[in-house]
Order: sequence, then structure tokens, then C-alpha cells
Amino acid sequence: MEQLIARNIVAVVTALAIIIVVGLGFVIRSAANSASQAQDLVTIVQGVQKAFSNQNYQYGNGTIPSSILINGNKIDPNIVSGTTIQTRWQATITLTGTGSAFSATVPSVPYGNCPDILQDQSLGQYITSIGVSGGTMRTPPVAPATAVADCGSSGTVDVVVNFQGHP
Repeated sequence: MEQLIARNIVAVVTALAIIIVVGLGFVIRSAANSASQAQDLVTIVQGVQKAFSNQNYQYGNGTIPSSILINGNKIDPNIVSGTTIQTRWQATITLTGTGSAFSATVPSVPYGNCPDILQDQSLGQYITSIGVSGGTMRTPPVAPATAVADCGSSGTVDVVVNFQGHP
């Protein structure tokens, strides 16, 4: 009987250890996706600026076709899927010209990753404002408590980033 109890204890401890390791793996991967998505946005802004440098950084008023970046080799091929620029969560990023500036809409960002993107310091020199679609656009840096409140507590959100027009 004591051996059976000891085996059950070992089994429970082993199961808990496995659950903890798997959970840590998800947390680490989630944080890595946030940082990688922010870095992808830096790559995108640099690519858009390069693509429009010969046009005095005039981006028009409307959708900027992804093909301009993809066909012109102005963007990392690792974030391209066919004819679209993709997020880390396999959603299509939309680029929109606003005259001498432009914006990117990053759809379907898990609410847990959203604050990391809103607060990412690597975006600071490129953006004029950042926020959740339909919410308040913030001037960086976004305070941690503000980012968490803006991103909500469940589901996904669309993050909108307004970029300055030229380097």
C-alpha cells in the first residue's frame, strides 16, 4: 500500500513538472512572438521608406500594395506569405498611406501580446502614435498599465501603428 501511495505521489509530481515546463514554453514563446512582431514592424517601416524614397516619401492616400515591398525585395521574406505581409499570428498586415506618412494595421494580436508591442522601445524612433483599433492612439512610450488596459483581457485586438513618413 505504501508503495502504491509513493508511486502515485511520484506520478503526480512528474505530471505537475511536465505541466509547468509546457506552460513556461508557452510563456516564453508568447514573449518571443511579441518582440519578433515589433522587430517585423521595424523591418516593414524601413522597407516602406526605402520603397518610397524616390517619391519624396509621399505614400498616397489609401492602401499601399504589399507587392511594392515584396516584389521590390524591400521586406524580409520570412514575413511574406504569397502576396501578403503576415503577422506572427498568420494575419495579413494592412499598410495605408496618409500623404507624407503611413500606418500599419496588425490584426488579431492576442491580448496577452498586445501590451508588449505597444511598449516596445525599438519602434520609438519610427512611430508617431500606436494603439488598439477603435481606442486612443498613444504617443510612445506607452506606460505598462495603460498598455494592459488598452489591450483588454481576452481575445484578440488590432494594433494600429502610425509611422513618420521619412527616416
